[in-house]
Amino acid sequence: IAAIPATANVAAVLDQVRAMPDAGLEQVFVVDGAQHLQGCIGLHLLLKADPRALAGSLARPAAATLAAMMPLSSVRGSAHWERAQSLPVLDREQRLIGVLRRASLTRAQRTRTRATDHALHPASLTGTLAGSYWGLVAGLSSATLSLLPPIKRVAPDDA
Repeated sequence: IAAIPATANVAAVLDQVRAMPDAGLEQVFVVDGAQHLQGCIGLHLLLKADPRALAGSLARPAAATLAAMMPLSSVRGSAHWERAQSLPVLDREQRLIGVLRRASLTRAQRTRTRATDHALHPASLTGTLAGSYWGLVAGLSSATLSLLPPIKRVAPDDA
């Protein structure tokens, strides 16, 4: 994540952003010395800002944050995703511990849905083969039994 100290100047922040491998970065998060979230700055504002300005002076409060222990279903239902591609994740002490992107959330939900579907309906190759094998065995058993002569009841006197 792009977490920068509030005391960093814009030129240093831009150097740090350029060194990051992630091209999908849309904002940086400003933190204090204890990693508490102070706000965020959009990249477009950084590019227009005076290179000597301090990041803390440009930071705006985050529109929304996510609690680290929040259930995935609650996170997905948040209305904040309509306006944001990523949201900061904070621990109990309001320290920035990560960023959740909408694309990552969507992937996680798809994976969870698929895992649930597979648990209810095993569609693996092994499961399909095992089911077919037992279906074949049951069919052969029924066919073999139908070829046997009918059972004739034997009374003790007939023996």
